[in-house]
Amino acid sequence: MVLFLVFFKKIPAIVKEENTNSREFWMFIGSLVLFLSSMFIIGKTSAPVINALFNTKFAPAEDVEFSYNKVIVLVAIVIGILTAITQYFKYKNTPSKEFVKKIAVPTLIAAVITALLAIFYPITYYKQGAGFLGALYVALFATIYAVVANAGYIKSGLNGKLKAAGGSIAHLGFGLMIAGMIISAGNKKIISEEKYKAFALPMGVDPMTKQQDNPAENINLIRQVPTRMAEYEVTYLNDSSGHESGRNFYHLLFQRKDAATKKIAESFVLSPDVYLMKNNNMSSNPDTKNYLTHDVFTYISYVLNPEANVDTATFKLHEVADGDTIFYSKGYMVFNKAIKNPETNKFNIHPTGPNVIADLTITAQDSTQYHATPMILVDSLGIQQIDDTVYAQNLFVKFAGVIPDQNKIVIGVKEADTMIDFVTLKAYIFPYINLVWIGLILMGVGFIMSMVNRAKFSAAAGTVVLALVSLALVYMFLFAAN
Repeated sequence: MVLFLVFFKKIPAIVKEENTNSREFWMFIGSLVLFLSSMFIIGKTSAPVINALFNTKFAPAEDVEFSYNKVIVLVAIVIGILTAITQYFKYKNTPSKEFVKKIAVPTLIAAVITALLAIFYPITYYKQGAGFLGALYVALFATIYAVVANAGYIKSGLNGKLKAAGGSIAHLGFGLMIAGMIISAGNKKIISEEKYKAFALPMGVDPMTKQQDNPAENINLIRQVPTRMAEYEVTYLNDSSGHESGRNFYHLLFQRKDAATKKIAESFVLSPDVYLMKNNNMSSNPDTKNYLTHDVFTYISYVLNPEANVDTATFKLHEVADGDTIFYSKGYMVFNKAIKNPETNKFNIHPTGPNVIADLTITAQDSTQYHATPMILVDSLGIQQIDDTVYAQNLFVKFAGVIPDQNKIVIGVKEADTMIDFVTLKAYIFPYINLVWIGLILMGVGFIMSMVNRAKFSAAAGTVVLALVSLALVYMFLFAAN
């Protein structure tokens, strides 16, 4: 605004209104639509600040997400179509027959591609009814139209001269980005659905969408208990603290088995994190596994606050020999044997001195069996006890000592009186999300091409600048997130 006011007198005055068949008229319309959409977003996102400053009571929409989408989808339609047709107009005036002749083929191609997608890969976003779904298809056509028309303009309008095609490439990238958003968001699949929960939670506000969450779209993961989620078996391994106060990372193991061999074909760990704040509020940051054709997108929608979940239960000691049974409220456990200096252990500890593991088989009331191996080891720090935990039973097991003259050992058992350690996860599959990143890269590349062309760089300097920027954009959008 400062620059606008300083140079206002130097801006050429328009004697008369532009013709509706001129390029500058439609550039103005496109700029106006973008400006109005920006004001709309600023106004909606500023409502809480306005309420605080002026004591007003602007209430958020019942469905916050849709309140944005129903407006922005119209913006996407207008901007997509203008991005497609504007470059085919000449400045000042364009003969109608010439314009129609040039734009006819791109229009037909975009319509055919949209129809084929509607038949073979339809948008499945039925949440807001047929009217909004129809608007999404119109927006999809408009964005595909922008891609096809700008690609066609490089060939017909610029005769294939890439040096002057920066604007068309940027517009093509913009259309591809918006098309990718529509395809990916319109066909996203929730894979964290859990209709029959082991335990239910009164879900509050989703930390990502900031609106009331649907419990059925969240899955509870008990620590160290594998849980089926679509084609994956997911295990909440553990958590770790971040450098910032209140920030915790939750490490989730995803494993996919081969349908024929039942062997693990793929394994990876995602680590979404959470900031725990006052009044048990939380802010969640996602983690994503990227594939060529889709992304697995995860974030924590609920987590226990450790300060409000203090365990006051104590260990009960039991003297047992090989084969003896210990009962607890949800089942029983059998002490199988003590193993001296085992080659490996579940804690991945490399002992530097003598160590003993107590091998126990735990049977729950539903006949599910678990294995526990608490450990005693001797090292430079003295005697250390490594407790084992069966989170599915809320059970902690300690190797408390040895009674040599009776060939017995002492096992400590604690049933926690707090909630079991778990996280609640929301996970999506976003198909073809790479279209968005490729579109962003093309936008950046086209912008730099225009700058290099306008600045009249030498061929060598322009090539170096473009190559470096392209590599940086590819790294940033396709690899840095991994």
